[in-house]
Amino acid sequence: MDEVLYDLCDWGAIEGIVYADYRDVHGILGPHITEEGILVNAYYPNAKSVTVKLNATGREYDMELVDELGFFSVILPGKKILKYTFVVLDKEGNITKEVDKYAVPSNFSQEDLTRFEHGIHYEVYNKMGAHYTKVGKVEGTYFAVWAPNAFRVSVVGSWNNWDGRIDQMGEIGDTGIFEIFIPGVKPGDLYKYELKIKGGIVQKADPYGYKSEVMPSDASVVWDVENFSWTDDAWIEARKNAGKAYVAVDVENERLSNNQKLKSKKGVDSKKSNGTARANESLEYTEERYNNVKVRDRQAVSVYELHLGSFDKDIVDVNYRDIAPRIADYVSDMGYTHIELMPIMEYKDESLDGYKVTGYYAPTSRYGTPDDFMYFINYMHDKGIGVIVDWVPAYFAADEVGLAYFDGSCLYEHLDPRQGIHPQLGTHLFNYARPQVTNFLIANAFFWFDVYHLDGLRVNDGAAMLYLDFGREPGNWIPNMYGENENLDAVEFFKHLNSIHSKKNDGTMIIAQETTSWMSLTEPVDEDGMGFDYKWNTDWTNDTLEYMHLDPIYRKGKHDQITLSMLYNYSNKYMLQLSHDVVNRYEGSIMTSFKDEFTQNHATMKMVLAYMMTHPGKKLTFMGQDFGYTKKWNTNTPIDWNLLKKENYKQINDLMRDLNVLYKEQKALHLYDFDTKGFQWINEMDAERSIISFIRNGEEQGETLIVVCNFTPVAYENYEIGVPYKGRYKEIFSTEDEKYGGMGLANPRLKNARPGSVDGREYYITITVEPLSVSVYNFTPLVSSKKANEKANEKEANDNNLLGENGSLSKGKKAADKNGTLLKEGDTEKKVNVIAKKAGEVGKTITTKANDASKTITSKATGATKIISAKASDVQKAVTSKASEVLKKAEEAKDYVAETVTVAADDVKKASKKSNVKKTSVKNSKK
Repeated sequence: MDEVLYDLCDWGAIEGIVYADYRDVHGILGPHITEEGILVNAYYPNAKSVTVKLNATGREYDMELVDELGFFSVILPGKKILKYTFVVLDKEGNITKEVDKYAVPSNFSQEDLTRFEHGIHYEVYNKMGAHYTKVGKVEGTYFAVWAPNAFRVSVVGSWNNWDGRIDQMGEIGDTGIFEIFIPGVKPGDLYKYELKIKGGIVQKADPYGYKSEVMPSDASVVWDVENFSWTDDAWIEARKNAGKAYVAVDVENERLSNNQKLKSKKGVDSKKSNGTARANESLEYTEERYNNVKVRDRQAVSVYELHLGSFDKDIVDVNYRDIAPRIADYVSDMGYTHIELMPIMEYKDESLDGYKVTGYYAPTSRYGTPDDFMYFINYMHDKGIGVIVDWVPAYFAADEVGLAYFDGSCLYEHLDPRQGIHPQLGTHLFNYARPQVTNFLIANAFFWFDVYHLDGLRVNDGAAMLYLDFGREPGNWIPNMYGENENLDAVEFFKHLNSIHSKKNDGTMIIAQETTSWMSLTEPVDEDGMGFDYKWNTDWTNDTLEYMHLDPIYRKGKHDQITLSMLYNYSNKYMLQLSHDVVNRYEGSIMTSFKDEFTQNHATMKMVLAYMMTHPGKKLTFMGQDFGYTKKWNTNTPIDWNLLKKENYKQINDLMRDLNVLYKEQKALHLYDFDTKGFQWINEMDAERSIISFIRNGEEQGETLIVVCNFTPVAYENYEIGVPYKGRYKEIFSTEDEKYGGMGLANPRLKNARPGSVDGREYYITITVEPLSVSVYNFTPLVSSKKANEKANEKEANDNNLLGENGSLSKGKKAADKNGTLLKEGDTEKKVNVIAKKAGEVGKTITTKANDASKTITSKATGATKIISAKASDVQKAVTSKASEVLKKAEEAKDYVAETVTVAADDVKKASKKSNVKKTSVKNSKK
């Protein structure tokens, strides 16, 4: 051996290389500038000879075998490293030409390394993992992995016969990051990382790998995720707008909960509530008033949760592309706005429905390639459907191929099992105190948003993250530095994640599932919240279903269970859910869990769905529950859609479809989910009858809805409920509609609000409440008296519209009969005919009492605007001038007088009293 070459050889390092037990591989292999020239070292354990060929001149230099196990060296003349190629003759006589993989510069800048070390490299997935690329003209794959406690790390794969000696990775400084560029490795090639650790050698899947082998095989697969052609630009732009902070466009029309208006850009509002950002009293109106209210918060969000593998029993081999149209057609027909997929991140163990994740950056290969999943999402966006995916940052699988004991140490988890092992599942809990671990997770969230265009992530099992004693017996957990049970590192992780997410402001959402009562999860981070967009309201689900599982006769004793949710409704921005967790808890089906006879279960299931859709909060429904699925569900038992051919199931399905339409079309049901002005109780105290009633408010009075829920199989006639405004109320939805298998609408006609103190309100209506039902009434304001007089003065066809803009009726007797019915409901039935037959007398009475009537109207009428604007003398003249016309057209006068009585009930009562025409009142069972 050349003496100079011998002196330049680092024999200890060479031994480390040939025995595959060395970290600083780049410090030995590849080109190195020395005083004697350029030292080039190469390791080819299966080579007979190796030659260095200069690319520019073609000159060749034979390398010397300095270690018989395959270590070759040569000194090239000069002081500058030139580009060269290895010509390798193997022991079988095959000749190959290869680029020196250790001559390729690092893909990490110093900034990359610093950001990763501090846990703030939010696009680190562009550096870590396997990336198909070009170095110069050479195509290959760049690999990088974090394994600071491994003695040696190699890439093994099909191209090197899974031999860990050949493609040894070099550590970048002392960062624990190992990297290598391997020429010729292309998308589709299988690989793993082989790590030499204390106690042996292990092979691991790539934590940042983009694709995995189809299970049960578990190798990672090189893949290029940048080749898919997206067509969802319009969707992404609309989503960005939905994610912007809500700002009132017309300040003068932005109503407060007390129906006052903002004036001079001053906000006067009720006290600030948790979960809602409002202006304090006299605070100047600025965008800060809505700093925690986004445009999307004012929109309808109805999510359909599903498991891809068990969505349809008729699809045997599920593929992302093939199943996309089937799901989109159903979801669009039903009116859902989003779908939520149970875990699609790669997993090996089927026992937990996919929640034991092994590959956080790879969609499971069970259903196709990464491009297939991109196609699925793109297809949904093209159909106007958002895509949310379950995300598991709480724990990971204990499988030997995954993150567990990755480099021979507890790298991603805690060393102490009291902190590092989930007490129920046996999975490993992430160590959020380690910046590189939180960087792995935060970058993972943004990876799914940015690379796959996902619209949302739902954080699974947040309680296991936030509580150190979650599921543990006393003495089997370690308190925090203050001696308490909160996991401060997990809290900081959530704040870190959501603060960066809110700054991206791309309209995506992160939803928390947290089964305890942790407050302010959805408050902004700068207000000491955790910054989530929404939180699953598991308390509402638990309380509602527990209540509905009671025998109806005992529900009155637990009445507070059905009303409790509104006590904490504004502590977070909630999403109500009937999720797969609920289905699993009740052994596969919510409907059959009620354990009553089928007809009652049928009505109860409709009630649960309707109550959820009318209660404040965004919505989520698991597949099958929207048609009362009665078979036990699990991931191995697909949904049987043939049940929809049966009338009972179809009726529930039709109901849910109509509920989605109602929810989206009626602003009151989604506009102010997180604002106290969007909801008011009418009566939450009728425990004896197990009936609740409440108001959902929109921007205008005409958008107001009344919801009445009867939780027992008992009907109530002549049931009085207080209403917020004087006007007409119409039942627009009922779970007892015939098309849903009910007895039909019990209140088909308009209900006129009558004056009287009921439920602490000045007006009320009388309705029939069907058993086990939810009914929704809309509100139509009445036209003012002034407008009615103006219409009466017109001689054209205005008589056809005596009841105002929402009450067009036919002429003549039909209109009079209709008005007669309404007057009957207004407690004036006995005097309608008298007034109609004696129009002249009524006219005279009105004339002689005009002054008194005008004073009474002006001082007492609360529901009308400027009932009388003219002086009493003008009114007297107007009435006198029209008296002959009233007498001449007695039939038309019926309609006119009827409207007068209907529109101004207070006026007619007082005028009637002064004409010695007594009124009678009708008492119902409630009074």
